[in-house]
Amino acid sequence: MSDTKREVTLFLPGLLGPRLPEAAERICEGMTLGALETLLSRSTCGSRPGEDESVEGMLFELFGHARARDADWPAAAVTHLLDAEGAKPGWYVRADPVHLRADVREVILFDASAFIIDEAEARELAAAASEHLDEAGCTLEAPHPARWYLRAPEAHAVRTHPPSAVVGANLDEFLPFGQEGNRWRRLLNEVQMALHASPANAERERRGELPVNSVWLWGAGTLPAAPEALWVHVWSDDTLALGLARLGDIACDGLPANAAEWLSRASPGAHLIADDRAYGCARVGDVSAWRTLLQALERDWFAPLGAALRAGELVSVTILTDRGLVHRCTRRSLRRWWRRRQPLSVWMTRDE
Repeated sequence: MSDTKREVTLFLPGLLGPRLPEAAERICEGMTLGALETLLSRSTCGSRPGEDESVEGMLFELFGHARARDADWPAAAVTHLLDAEGAKPGWYVRADPVHLRADVREVILFDASAFIIDEAEARELAAAASEHLDEAGCTLEAPHPARWYLRAPEAHAVRTHPPSAVVGANLDEFLPFGQEGNRWRRLLNEVQMALHASPANAERERRGELPVNSVWLWGAGTLPAAPEALWVHVWSDDTLALGLARLGDIACDGLPANAAEWLSRASPGAHLIADDRAYGCARVGDVSAWRTLLQALERDWFAPLGAALRAGELVSVTILTDRGLVHRCTRRSLRRWWRRRQPLSVWMTRDE
C-alpha cells in the first residue's frame, strides 16, 4: 500500500441485528440504508480468519493474538493497563459488579450497563467483598466503578465466560469451570452473602436502584506479549480495544463523532474502528434502539466512507460483524454495477 493511502476496518458487532432471521424483513421495514447495503453487496465477502465466537475473542484476534489452549482470553490484564496506573505483574481476573435476579426457572444477569454505581459505592461494596477474596490469596481492586479486578501472585486453573455471552441468559451454563471451578463458585457464594449484607446495597434499594449482589468473574490470565502491530491507529470507546492498542504500542483515540472527523485526522496506513453500540442493542433485543443507531451510522459513517472510497481517498473499507463474515470493498469493487444491491435483511439471514 502506498504511504499516502489509507484503509479502514470497521468492527461492528451487532450490525446485523438480533438473531431473529424469521423477523429480519419486518425489523428492517422502512429503513433507508443504501450506502451500507451497497458496501456489503459490492464487496468481496469471506470468512474471517479467527475462530472465536465471542466479541472479546474477535478483538484479540484482530490484534493478532492467539489464545492459549484451555485458557481465557486475558482481558482483565489488558484492560487493567487502562484502568490502573503502575499496574503490578500477576494473574488478573475481572470481578465486575453485577445484579443477579432469580425467578422460578432461572437466574438472569444485569451488568453495569443496566444500573449506575458511583466511585464511593464501588469502594464500599468492593471492601465488603474483599474480606472473602483476601482469604483466597487475591487482592480486589476497583479502579473504575464498573470494572473491578482480582489480582493473585500465581495463576489459577479456572475458566470463565465474558458478560457479553450471558447478559439476559440463564447463568447455569456460564459459571466458572475448570480444575478450580468448584472453588471459585464457592467463593462467589461467599461474596454474594457479603454484598447482600452491605449497607451500600440497602441504601441503593431504598432509592429504588438495583443492588449490586454479585460479581462476574471473566477474562482471567496474565498480560500477554504483544504481536506485531497490524494497525497504525485504533479508534474506539471500548476498553478492551483501547487496552489491546496500548499493549501493542499502537496509537489510539476515542471513537470520532463521524467519518468526516475521522477522515480529517486519519494518517496513512491501516486503521481499526471498533464500535460495539449496536451489539448492546442487539443482544437484549432492543430493536427500536438498534434501528435508530443504524440510521445514524448510515448518515454519519457509511455514506461518507462510501463517498471517500469513490473519490480515491481510501484504498478499502472492510466491515466485520459478530456473524463471522468479512466484507472488503474497494473503489474498483464499488463499480460492480451488475451486482444488485441486497437489502440488509438478506445479510441478516445469510449463513456464516
